[in-house]
Amino acid sequence: MKHKFLISCYILFLSAAATMAQVCGVSASKLGACNATPVPLHSLEFEPVFSSLWSRKFWNQDSRIMPRFESTDSLEHNTSLTFRTTYGINRNAEVGFLLSSNHSQMGMAGKIRFLQTRKNELAWLAGYHYERPEGQESNPGRPENISHSAVAGLSWTTFLPANWSVDTDFQWQTDYFQQKTGTQVFFNADAGCFIKPGLQAILGISYNRGWGDTESGIRELTTLNLGGSIETGENFLLVFGFPVDLYGKNEICQTGFVFAVTMIFD
Repeated sequence: MKHKFLISCYILFLSAAATMAQVCGVSASKLGACNATPVPLHSLEFEPVFSSLWSRKFWNQDSRIMPRFESTDSLEHNTSLTFRTTYGINRNAEVGFLLSSNHSQMGMAGKIRFLQTRKNELAWLAGYHYERPEGQESNPGRPENISHSAVAGLSWTTFLPANWSVDTDFQWQTDYFQQKTGTQVFFNADAGCFIKPGLQAILGISYNRGWGDTESGIRELTTLNLGGSIETGENFLLVFGFPVDLYGKNEICQTGFVFAVTMIFD
């Protein structure tokens, strides 16, 4: 099975902001969750990811769903293009880099597998994320508009009978913005089944909770991730997903489509 990273996303996972804020740049095998299996030794993965997300409603501080606009036919539509590169530095470790097409977001991360059995794998995750408002020039004289995030986590992959596997991860993130700090936690779980060789159906769930000085209040978001992957060749993989926000608090409610093409160079 090939390895891929899909963002959620935000990733593919989730809202675009949440996706970019997690460990970004490492490989995955499904949608929102990072797996514990690193890229093979000396292999390089390159992956462009396109996302299209739209929204008409939001959840307020009481978790009540509310319209975002006065007109019922109005909506907000956002698209993004990001590029991910990941390299296997040894049998149990990889490093990766992710950059958005407008250079407003960048992430670096690593994965170290510390346990491998016939049915289970465990890996440590760690990364750094940088973000500036879209359209703002990268100016060292304006650091007050730049946000930085450090994140660490744990990933678990288990292989089940009948071509099933499950990836789960838990991540803890600290955000720094305008001399303020905030905290976010992420939990992602994906189950995948190979219907036939090269064709995988995927079902996942993602949860994000944020609080602290950088937040206006406690923020929560739960997202359902539906999709699949298609191996069209030995070194070529297509991944598609449909993230649907189910429940939130102080969050925008989004639905969308994410598509990625993974190219593997041995």
